[in-house]
Amino acid sequence: AHTHDSPPLDVDLEKGLNLIILSGLLFFLLRKPASRMFVRRQVTIRHALRQTEKNLQESQQNLDAARLEKDRTATLIDELEHETRVQTQRQVDALIEDAHAKTVRLEEAEQKRLSHLEADAIARLHSDTVRDALSRVETQFARGIDPETDRRLVAEFIAGLASVKTLEGL
Repeated sequence: AHTHDSPPLDVDLEKGLNLIILSGLLFFLLRKPASRMFVRRQVTIRHALRQTEKNLQESQQNLDAARLEKDRTATLIDELEHETRVQTQRQVDALIEDAHAKTVRLEEAEQKRLSHLEADAIARLHSDTVRDALSRVETQFARGIDPETDRRLVAEFIAGLASVKTLEGL
């Protein structure tokens, strides 16, 4: 019932038996080294995981510290900006106050100067008016004036003085 195309049953059985023996031998020979290799690999992975967790914790602590430092720095910057604004405003206020004081002093000095100029001008005006009046009177006396003309001239002079404007009236 065997054809010569198919191998005999003994050969298949022999191959199966050889495979089982080889598998058993490989299992017996490689079990301990493979087990040790997997144990070492497991230990290495656990160590790497612990180291990664430790590094992660350190990184988280560093991140927290950096965030805290950032917040402190931002607070310091805000305080410095505020203090700078306050100092700048104080300086501006002091400059404005100083400028105002100088302006007041200049205005007072200019007012005094103008008062002196006005007083000098009035004095010169009065002096010139009196000199002119005296000159007219002397001229009239030199001509020999009768009493009627004298009264008329005095009245004209007084009327002329009343019409003279002073700087106070300007």
